[in-house]
Amino acid sequence: MYIIYKKMCASFRTVEILKCFIIAVLVTVISISFSQSLHAQGGEPKLLKIAAQSNGNSVSLRWVPGDDKIWEEANAVGYKLIRYTLVSQGVPVPPESFQSTKLVLEESMMPLTESQWASQFSNNDAANLASAAVWGLDTTNVVSASPTLADAVNNREAMGTRFFLSLLSAERDYDVAQGLALAYVDNNVSPGDSLMYLVKLNSSLVEYENTNASIVVDVNTMPNLPSPTDLSTEGLDLSAMINWDIESIQEYYSTYDIERSTDNRTFVKVNNTPFLFASGEGNESSIATYKDEIPDNTTTFYYRVIGNTPFGTSGPPSQSVTVTGKPPRLNFNFTLDSAWQFDGNRVTVNWTVTDPSLLSSINGFNVYRSTKSNKDFVKLNAGLGASDRDFYPDRNPIKRAYYQIEAVDNNNYSYLSNIVFYQEPDSIPPAVPVGLSGGFLTSSLVQLEWTPNTEVDLKGYRVFVANKHESIYTQVTSKPVEEASYTFEIDETFLVDSIYFKVIATDQNDNYSERSICLPLERPDVVPPSKPVLHKANPTPAGIEVGFKFSSSPDVDYHTLERKKVSSGAWENVLNIPKNEESNYSTNLTPNSVTTTCYLDTTILDRAEYQFRFNAYDLNANVSTSKAVFVRPYDNGFRGNIEDFVINVNCFPTDSVTNQGGYDLLDTILTNYFITDEIDLALAAGLVAWNVITGAEYNTLQTMTDLEAYEFLDARKIATWGEQLIAISQLNWVYDVADLIKDFQIYRSAESSALMLYKTIPLDELEDYVYKDIDVKPGGRYFYQIIARHIDGGHSDPSKLLMVKVPNSL
Repeated sequence: MYIIYKKMCASFRTVEILKCFIIAVLVTVISISFSQSLHAQGGEPKLLKIAAQSNGNSVSLRWVPGDDKIWEEANAVGYKLIRYTLVSQGVPVPPESFQSTKLVLEESMMPLTESQWASQFSNNDAANLASAAVWGLDTTNVVSASPTLADAVNNREAMGTRFFLSLLSAERDYDVAQGLALAYVDNNVSPGDSLMYLVKLNSSLVEYENTNASIVVDVNTMPNLPSPTDLSTEGLDLSAMINWDIESIQEYYSTYDIERSTDNRTFVKVNNTPFLFASGEGNESSIATYKDEIPDNTTTFYYRVIGNTPFGTSGPPSQSVTVTGKPPRLNFNFTLDSAWQFDGNRVTVNWTVTDPSLLSSINGFNVYRSTKSNKDFVKLNAGLGASDRDFYPDRNPIKRAYYQIEAVDNNNYSYLSNIVFYQEPDSIPPAVPVGLSGGFLTSSLVQLEWTPNTEVDLKGYRVFVANKHESIYTQVTSKPVEEASYTFEIDETFLVDSIYFKVIATDQNDNYSERSICLPLERPDVVPPSKPVLHKANPTPAGIEVGFKFSSSPDVDYHTLERKKVSSGAWENVLNIPKNEESNYSTNLTPNSVTTTCYLDTTILDRAEYQFRFNAYDLNANVSTSKAVFVRPYDNGFRGNIEDFVINVNCFPTDSVTNQGGYDLLDTILTNYFITDEIDLALAAGLVAWNVITGAEYNTLQTMTDLEAYEFLDARKIATWGEQLIAISQLNWVYDVADLIKDFQIYRSAESSALMLYKTIPLDELEDYVYKDIDVKPGGRYFYQIIARHIDGGHSDPSKLLMVKVPNSL
């Protein structure tokens, strides 16, 4: 972001003015101001964006052009600001009177001239920057007499720079924003008013003819501005750091003021220009930080923060926090020399101070130890050591450790030494692991366990596997296992009867134990029999004819035939065939059929779809299953006839509806759309006064295309008055059948189209077999036919075909 800002400054000639503003936040400032403070409605960015805030007695407006081209055009032709009254002192304005409330607040708002900037603002950096942005760069001199592409690019970049700087200055000062023709205060308002403001570009260019933005404001709705929270401070040498939370208040404020006091009563602002918070690229911090220079390190200072809105108002101050400065850090350096074993039962660490004369300012030393080189350091000494000490005995050392020393001075500054590694000399391996046991959790997953070793320097264990007892063992652990257990997955396709395991232990010095006693594990039989075959399951009036072929595996124990209703999900055992009874099912029960029938299922079944499958089990309960065959019991499907089918057309009158004025205005807007293909937004603002839409919905309406706006308003018309405007084609019929009914299917033909399925209506959504079709048009001709469907798959015959014509008017 700083590089972007420097590039912008390089193309700006009035460098002196920029000295107070060299900050890397320009692009972020724009996003903060008008994505949070100027609540832009959804949709694609518009050519103008506008926001407003009321204090009950006046309305403050702020707007921004969408890019530097619009800004440049606006500076030349100006803005026009118009106000309409939707509600006057609590009384809605009738739609026919809406246009008469039009009030032009400003005919042509343009930025101040150079002389006006100088006369109206004194010692105002934001005003100086705004004046330079508008008038300080002569773009006619940027492009040469024979312009090149580079000249055009440079000219556009310079204009972009000026545009950004103008928005930056407007953000810092609301009066400056007014001077840039980007703000306006309407003081002629009354409590209970609801007003629509429209700002538009006074341009004759076609590309800018629709450059406008509008917003509806309720004068009685005022913001409840919060106080900044979570303040904290840090005292430094002749300076103080003040931090506060931004995330919870950033939608209200664009800049901040920081105030200081010595008695917590009289506060003085310490920032010369409003403070802008901007998180840099890649920085997601929501904490703002301000550094203030203080006169001494002995006085206790109080600080508080106040937020400023983009409309020139401020919120309540935060709670105050205190801070005191402290002297600077010492130029103190020291080195951790070594960590060595002493007397066989302790480790001594030694350090050397570069400048011993500074020891009088050192409060003491702390000794830290860790098993890792860069984290998890733990302090060993209970309190600070003597300031003249240069060693420390670790009386409870560990075999491998990292040491670091911390010096703390009288002002509580901390100084850290380098890190030194210590390792106890060791050539003794751990004991051989014992108690190795395990078993198969699944056909391929083995769980191993053993008795944990007790060595304090134990690093872990390594596991080895082989397919024979005396074969070569292969290590299966890529790194030492810390726990005394291990889960290992074997290759199921490698067929051996048993698998063998051994374990070794290793310490931190990479000393290895001997291998443990071998653990053999017999692999479970997980191979199922060959699959049996289910040839058929055919429905007949006598029952379901089933044909199958037995599994050819020699270890088969028995076969089962299973059946389930497709909708139930539970398999039911139909037939068990032990190995010694297979010959009883070799006779073909239907000799003249193409495939053999081995069994006839004569069970009386529901009229539903079923599945059959044939299973083979071996002595270890491994099972293989044939493909499932689907079948529906013999059934012609007919259940009954639909009787007494009649159709009546019922129409609701439309000569009088609730909220007639709102309906007439909405109907006019929608009718005009069919003529012009455009939604009249100024006329649509009157819908707010008639409570057809809310002010917020009107603001959102402006972000839509004309088609989207039409669809939104048409849907609102149906939602509000739909029951008063529709025609209904009512179908009545009788169906006296006891079987469970699933639904009724309504077939319809409209305007000579083919008869096709129109609606499927579940039984529980019908009352007395009546269906009301509201999707009919006056003057339309419709044909209807009905079919009943049952849960078991049955159905009625189609009803008779009826025609009805809807009247041309309601």
